[in-house]
Amino acid sequence: MVVATGTLSSNHTAVNIATLPAGIYYVSLKGKGGNVVKMVVKE
Repeated sequence: MVVATGTLSSNHTAVNIATLPAGIYYVSLKGKGGNVVKMVVKE
């Protein structure tokens, strides 16, 4: 399930996850240099 989408506007972008329930999330970033997937755990 996709819970949010967006476009990065700089080299440093913050994503507010305050409204998401506790759980494990995967962040997928796609760019010119390739794709990266990171796991985020919210307690």
